[in-house]
Amino acid sequence: MWLIIQQVVVVGKSRKQHKRTAKARQESASRTEAPKGLKLWLFRSVMILFVPLFFLALELVLRVAGFGFEPSFFLEKKAPGRQLLVQNDRFGWRFFGPSYSRTPEAFVIDRKAPEETIRIFVMGESAAYGDPMPEFGLPRMLHAMLDLRYPSTRFEVVNVAMTAINSHVIREIASDCAGADGDIWVVYMGNNEVVGPFGSGTVFGPQAPPLASIRANLALKTTRIGQLLDAILAKMNPPKAGEETWGGMMMFLDQQVAADDPRMAPVYDHFRRNLEDIIQLGRQAGVAVAVSSVAVNLRDCAPFGSQFSPTTSASAKAQWQQHYQRGIELQLKGEWTDALEAYGSAEAIDSNYAELFFRQGQCALELNDDAAALAAFSKARDLDTLRFRFDSRMGGIVREVIAQQNDPKVRFADAEAAFAAASPHGIPGKELFYEHVHLTWEGNWLLAATLAEQLETVLPERVKNAPDTLPSWPSSEQCAARLAWTDSDRLAGLAEVRGRLEDPPFTLQLNHGDQVSHLENLIARLEPEPGQRMEQSLAVCMAAVQSAPDDVYLLRKLASLRMQTGDLDGALEAALQVADLLPHQATDWDSVAMIYTQKNQPDKAIDYFKRGLALDPGNLWILHHLAMAHVQQGQGDKALEIWKKAVKIQPKFGTAYLGMGQVLESQGLIQAANEQYRKALQYPVNRTTDLANLGRLCIRKGWYDDALKHLQNAALLAPT
Repeated sequence: MWLIIQQVVVVGKSRKQHKRTAKARQESASRTEAPKGLKLWLFRSVMILFVPLFFLALELVLRVAGFGFEPSFFLEKKAPGRQLLVQNDRFGWRFFGPSYSRTPEAFVIDRKAPEETIRIFVMGESAAYGDPMPEFGLPRMLHAMLDLRYPSTRFEVVNVAMTAINSHVIREIASDCAGADGDIWVVYMGNNEVVGPFGSGTVFGPQAPPLASIRANLALKTTRIGQLLDAILAKMNPPKAGEETWGGMMMFLDQQVAADDPRMAPVYDHFRRNLEDIIQLGRQAGVAVAVSSVAVNLRDCAPFGSQFSPTTSASAKAQWQQHYQRGIELQLKGEWTDALEAYGSAEAIDSNYAELFFRQGQCALELNDDAAALAAFSKARDLDTLRFRFDSRMGGIVREVIAQQNDPKVRFADAEAAFAAASPHGIPGKELFYEHVHLTWEGNWLLAATLAEQLETVLPERVKNAPDTLPSWPSSEQCAARLAWTDSDRLAGLAEVRGRLEDPPFTLQLNHGDQVSHLENLIARLEPEPGQRMEQSLAVCMAAVQSAPDDVYLLRKLASLRMQTGDLDGALEAALQVADLLPHQATDWDSVAMIYTQKNQPDKAIDYFKRGLALDPGNLWILHHLAMAHVQQGQGDKALEIWKKAVKIQPKFGTAYLGMGQVLESQGLIQAANEQYRKALQYPVNRTTDLANLGRLCIRKGWYDDALKHLQNAALLAPT
């Protein structure tokens, strides 16, 4: 028993000793680990504080050093007694980078809209912007209609559309417009959803990434740190040779996207969500929002790209091709019904090829089956693998989003229906479009009239009930008088587009020849008596200026017309008015300087060229004009320095090489001059005067093939 008690006592003591020993070890470990835990805690605390401070400091250093650019759409400017907003020409850098970036149209507005003024922002892509002639585009046409119908109300219609953008960019513009004291937003977008930034066929970065990734990317690029990272990535991944600068629609030739491509699903989803956000941003800002469907050329614009279904075998493609070629032969013979039968056999094998449906539409049109023709042309558009046009799925999304709003301040303008109603056979075509989406004068008038009906419903009663209000919207002729639109302008627009049709993807369209013939026929009708037409244009412009003396578009046109008719003093007066109204716009100071060169006053011209360069140091054309002014003064070496600077900015600036060649030749350096001339021929600039000068140079040098090519291109741009 005692042994048992003794063992229990020993065991008890042993347990107590073990506990004391374990406790001692634990306390010892705690004493040794405490400093490590403290250090870890201190390290984490320091990192939590240091990392944000480091990035904040880096951001401040980059800003103080002048690195980067202001990302917002508007820049704030001050004038005596006024706070102003002007366009930010670097806004597009966040989406395209400096090399590819497009710029907004120039404007100056008060930070807060003046009393009794209705301020309207027009948002969208190139069709909304007014390409190829923004002075006669949708914003201008809408402004003319409102001014004429409601003469006692002051309207500001601000063009905040841009070429090459899409809904991702427009959402950012809308966010900035929310703080710009607008009354109405007009939204006309959808043509660039695939090819614009973050689209499934874009060349400007990642294709169809998740929306959260897109918005995080854009938010990061509003910081200088984000812009630094973007610049580093651009340096690490330079563009391919020949793709360093903007190349228009040709840039997308390798970016074909089929209608059933999985990447199209996020494109449609992003379009929907961006449109919803734009409407919400407007309504939260107290702005009425008018959204339009987008009309496109269906009848006279063949698909830019066509592809077979990836599941179609080689033997099936061969059979398809036999039926298709048979259909073409029958169509050319005018045997429309038999041609449709052959095309139907091809469709049964593969129904993905866009051109097939365009040809079916042509045949159905000849058979006066308008419904079948519309269905076929629409399907050809939807299957087009070079996706530069608003498609039927997007049209459905716009209608669905508007239907969900249940808000009288959100209006829907059905441009698709309006254009169909105004078109032969109910299918929009060449009467309203220059090519695929860009609107003729008639197209812009119709679009503005369609939107104006919706804007009228959200105008204040004081505006609609004013005693001098017209009973109906002004006609096309009344708008033409207000905007000084004449046959000279029609000819200029046709010539510009005719030049564009010389490049792919237009040259790849099956009806390219018909498009060219149509434009050339229109041009030929307008060619006679250019002198008389010039005088007529001047008279129309002067009358328009009397009714709108501060209209910068009219004043620019007046300056140009007076220059062409030899009234240099009158031209200078008008150009100086424009520069005073848009003092931040480098190109308008360039115009003033150019008139001084015409007046043979190169000293004054140089002063104004430098004023323009102070606003836009990298402007190639101002650099070129400044160099020419130095040549006019006999300062060839100074001119060469300026041209060298220009080609350092843009190595493909052919006009600078031409200028350098002429100066070097005048200095007797024939071999060096010929080297520059060859570069000018390699990189010609699409401007009439330059092309004509190149042609004359080539004649003098005996380079007759080059002479013919450049003179023909000059004649295409300026038929008169």
